[in-house]
Amino acid sequence: MLIDFVKDLPTTSELTDTESLVIAEITNKDATQLQALQHLTMMTSTSKDINEFIEYTLSQAAKILAFDITGFYLLSGLKQSVNCRLVVNRIGNRIDYSLSITLNEHSSVAHLVLSAQTSVRINSTKEHQEAKFPFPTNKLFADYKIALAPVQIKHKSIGIVIAQRNSDDEITADELNNFHFFIQHLNICLTLISPNK
Repeated sequence: MLIDFVKDLPTTSELTDTESLVIAEITNKDATQLQALQHLTMMTSTSKDINEFIEYTLSQAAKILAFDITGFYLLSGLKQSVNCRLVVNRIGNRIDYSLSITLNEHSSVAHLVLSAQTSVRINSTKEHQEAKFPFPTNKLFADYKIALAPVQIKHKSIGIVIAQRNSDDEITADELNNFHFFIQHLNICLTLISPNK
């Protein structure tokens, strides 16, 4: 009788299949973000690995702010492009994602984010057109709501975090402020752990 209620254990492929996962909604985003920021601050006394700080920030921002893909794009040495270095999905797992965004267009949103050191959100088709992403980036980002913020060490831009949402839910002003605050805190931590020169 009881044997009828026992189910087979899941297979390894079922456990690692992120497509079928149900993502739990975070009920108290402010408290969760505060905990993540506290953890990021505590990391400054235990780690000097910039990649560790960036990966933690990307995964927490994706989870808390419900971004499907969140990536760090490193500014090239000649400052002519930003190149994808690390991307995580909404549950914080690394994913393969290769993309380079040229910065030739000085009126592009990527150039604006780096030069004005500000965060930007893109929700509508019109905003995507005004963003002036180069081809093929404009096509890749067209179906997403996007938030961008500069990553800096000692007030010098080293790259951009680009967060993407694939749902119909627009990125609100409050979400952009929280995203900006998250990345600003990352910038402070990166400055704290960087060697003094």
